[in-house]
Amino acid sequence: MNPTKAGAGLECGVLSDAEFESFALNHPQNNFIQSADFTSFQRARGQDVELFGVRRNGELVAAGKLNYTTNRWGYKVCECAKGPLLDYTDADLVRDVVVLLKERATERKAAELRISPNLPYIARDADGAEHPEVADNRPLVAELAGLGFEHQGSAMNFVNVNWMFIKKLAGIADSEELIMGTSYRTRKAIRKAEKNGVFLEQATLETLDEFYGALSTAGEEKGFVYRERGYYEQLLRTTSAEFTKLMMAKIDIPAYRKSITERLEAESSSAAELRREVEETGSKKKANRLKVVQD
Repeated sequence: MNPTKAGAGLECGVLSDAEFESFALNHPQNNFIQSADFTSFQRARGQDVELFGVRRNGELVAAGKLNYTTNRWGYKVCECAKGPLLDYTDADLVRDVVVLLKERATERKAAELRISPNLPYIARDADGAEHPEVADNRPLVAELAGLGFEHQGSAMNFVNVNWMFIKKLAGIADSEELIMGTSYRTRKAIRKAEKNGVFLEQATLETLDEFYGALSTAGEEKGFVYRERGYYEQLLRTTSAEFTKLMMAKIDIPAYRKSITERLEAESSSAAELRREVEETGSKKKANRLKVVQD
């Protein structure tokens, strides 16, 4: 890509991996897709990837990873998934970056340019209720529409995840504080899982079959789209264990059996004590508690 200029002192050109990584890692919209690690992964898969940057008076103010794909009919798409990374409150910058991206897409004979800024469309709570006072980027969507883009909606599958659940970790010292910051229902489910010997394990190349077996089974049962096994294998081979975390929930059968046995013994003891008290006192309250324990 030859450097091109637009707007007031803006210049667009190709970035080195190091330049892109330095900018992306320190950007508030930093994400998995727009990263040097994922760039290496996609290149290893033979994908056509290009790192672009926009400088204003020599300072890098926008960057992104462009993917070029062509279908069997020769229709080429230029896509900047979860990007580009830039200050979307700067309307002039947004406009000029879009102009530069359109020019680059045209140079590469792409018939379509797609972007998906890594910003929330509108904030929602756990029940799905909208909270525009927290975050509302509908004006940005309208602004991008004015620049020629068409919003594609919020459909979700396991390949293109558009719904994001965010838990702020600022001020949380340890896992116990994190758990206590969740709802009662969530805490109860976590405690139950812990008692039953459920634990997390990060998948490796050696345990990838276990991970993929669970993933594909869940995908078939729940009806969500998932990638082929080779995708995850190449992720593990081309990125670091810190970057790619394929997590599995497992159960420790001996611990689970021990937990069940201990609970049954405790409930049996409680039932015996309640039964004795009911026989001695005829208490209806104790009888009801006994019924609950027996059930």
